[in-house]
Amino acid sequence: MSAIDYQLTQLDQLEAESSHIMREVAAEFERPVLLFSGGADSTLTAIRLAEAGWAVHALSIVHDGRPEREVAAARALA
Repeated sequence: MSAIDYQLTQLDQLEAESSHIMREVAAEFERPVLLFSGGADSTLTAIRLAEAGWAVHALSIVHDGRPEREVAAARALA
């Protein structure tokens, strides 16, 4: 049998690598906490961890330099 030539796009490679890193880091802790801004990165991280079977504990901090739309998004997704 010949090996199957399987290639990922650069975006798929980055996603696979980041998912692996998140799972490895989360596995190091009993109850990992995600600092959650409500933006695209932290939302995707929360989704990926939940898909991997982790209970997601998100912490969001409201401060003066944070855009109100991020605060609203974090509240809506909580």
